[in-house]
Amino acid sequence: MKCGNCREKMKKVKYDVGFGIVIDSLTCPNCHHNFTDEKVLDEAMEKMRGKMAIKVKVLRIGTGIGIRIPNEIVQKMKLKSGQEVELVPKDKQLIVKES
Repeated sequence: MKCGNCREKMKKVKYDVGFGIVIDSLTCPNCHHNFTDEKVLDEAMEKMRGKMAIKVKVLRIGTGIGIRIPNEIVQKMKLKSGQEVELVPKDKQLIVKES
């Protein structure tokens, strides 16, 4: 495959995306443009989510319930005390998004 930027022949490389997950990718030795198949990236992201998952207990807070967000997630998402977030229910998941 040729680079989309400079037309140089791309080389196969292994790229460590973290959490011990390594993917195959192509990189240009000339301009360092990188290409990775979207399906490969999606599979790697799903594996990363599984490795990043942390179990927490649901707590009673007054008349409602709540969960404590572990520090590892707080730091990765750069959440701050008092910050508003959006909770989006999706199937059997709860997605936390920045407002």
